Amino acid sequence: MQLFSHPDRTSRLLKAFRTNFLFLISDGAYPPHRQQRLYQWCQKVGLDWAVARAHVAPESTAFLQNVIQRSVRDGVLAPEEMQNLQRLRRRLGLAEDVEPMARLYDLVERKIEHLLVERAAYLSEEQVVKNLAEQISAYHLPQDREGRLQRLLQQQHAYARLMAGVLPVIAAPIDLPDGEVCHDYREISFIEASAAARHSGTGYLAVTCKRVMVLAPQGGSATRWNDIRHVQLQGDRAVQIVTATANLLVYCNEPQYVATLIIGAMRRYTRYDPQPPFTNKRLMSNPASPVS
Repeated sequence: MQLFSHPDRTSRLLKAFRTNFLFLISDGAYPPHRQQRLYQWCQKVGLDWAVARAHVAPESTAFLQNVIQRSVRDGVLAPEEMQNLQRLRRRLGLAEDVEPMARLYDLVERKIEHLLVERAAYLSEEQVVKNLAEQISAYHLPQDREGRLQRLLQQQHAYARLMAGVLPVIAAPIDLPDGEVCHDYREISFIEASAAARHSGTGYLAVTCKRVMVLAPQGGSATRWNDIRHVQLQGDRAVQIVTATANLLVYCNEPQYVATLIIGAMRRYTRYDPQPPFTNKRLMSNPASPVS
């Protein structure tokens, strides 16, 4: 018996596999029937299929990268193209998060996020949101990426409904006069400055159909809708509410939601039309168009 004969044979077979693989992808394609030819060859010569594909992983990755570059060269990637690329990745035996695919997923996510901004003015409509949700699903992104985009879509849908004056009604944890409903109630910290004084503290923000209230042991306030002049996000932690008599800075969780809710309420309960706290672009012409 000759020593090391089996490793030598395996090495020769792997070298032959690489040669055959590079020949089969030399024209820039790797359809299923070519993969089947390689698989049958491995079975015939007794070469482990997983070992063989792992052996050409660098060449497979470079090939996939070239195919992806050709697919996105025109700046448009349809869901069908994404699905074909994912099938190719699986035929090549590459991981879902292999670098070329990860970069492609990043590109698709950015394009979809841009699409949501473009259609922000229409996201209060259920059918538009349904179409976008289906389009996101059609790309068959990894579960965590698709989940993030679907959550972002639903968040923007909620904001758009608020901007359209569709406000939630919650059970008020405080006593309100008959006919006054509560839209939001949450813990806050605040800084309030007026011509007479400046003070800060912690407490609760209550938004109702008649007013915005700050409830705090240190001293609160209640402002009717007609007395609110301006609402603006301050970074990612605070909402600035400028009234006829004071400048109120509210620190809370979900500040964009709070700002959007207050602006939506101002539109509903007054004739004032404030600027939205986030970019509000026009709708693109074709809701079913691919990401571009």
